[in-house]
Amino acid sequence: MVVASLEEFQRWEWLRWVLSKAPGWALSDAELLSRVQVSLKGSDRVLVLGEIERRLGMWPEQDQARVIQRLLELERENRAPGPPAQDVDRLLQRLLRKVNPAPARALATICARSDRLGRRRAAWRFFREHECNEDGSAEVARAFDSGERDPELLHLIASDSKVLKRVDRQELLASLPEFYWRGRVMMTLLEERDEATAKALSGEFPGEVIFAIRRLRRNDLVSTVQEVIEAHPDDPDVVSNAIIAFALFDRAPALHTATLRGEKLVAARMHRLVLDQSAARSSITRSPSTGS
Repeated sequence: MVVASLEEFQRWEWLRWVLSKAPGWALSDAELLSRVQVSLKGSDRVLVLGEIERRLGMWPEQDQARVIQRLLELERENRAPGPPAQDVDRLLQRLLRKVNPAPARALATICARSDRLGRRRAAWRFFREHECNEDGSAEVARAFDSGERDPELLHLIASDSKVLKRVDRQELLASLPEFYWRGRVMMTLLEERDEATAKALSGEFPGEVIFAIRRLRRNDLVSTVQEVIEAHPDDPDVVSNAIIAFALFDRAPALHTATLRGEKLVAARMHRLVLDQSAARSSITRSPSTGS
């Protein structure tokens, strides 16, 4: 009975969901485009935008160009602080990266120069999806050099070689708190065959370099993995990524040695944790009574 009741609930929820989408599905392409060109406000705004997003990839360039033109007009008309500008910020973040990139690049560059963070984010999302051109990469690098440290900006730079070449790599790596994104910087360097820079950074970011080597399956750099683990044998990120790399590249002796090293590191850490817990309990036991 429980299963039957759950299935019944799902059937009715599915019907409710279909009914919520049906008004948008009923609109012709021309009707959708006319609503964008007339106004992006109103009670059906969410419905219209969702349906535009769904159909964008199927629309011909001419229809997409009309959407881009309307977005450009809205961006120009709503720059002053206030709710209308915030609405346009969110609209650009949703639609800009999904339209035809060729005619949309000019708008993306305008957004990259905007004083409004929401529009800059729309541009960064566009460039991450469609890569930066020269104007775009210059604007992104300028934002970083001026002190912008929004995560979306940092992630774009980490994964785009055109921008990465324009910024201080050490400063970028120091600005990225996540191991993955620091490793993504190393991947971008290796993708551009800039092994020299990646190796030079391995002293400060050793685990990230091995991460990039294994993710890109650069078997030709297995000697670098060996050099890095020998230089940083107590770094858990180094050891764990080296174990995966040696397994991937079928280096059985090196894999065995790295695995033993990892087991010793874990055992030593567990021993330290036990000692720390014992010391903490002893400290509590020795504490004088504070009874009233």
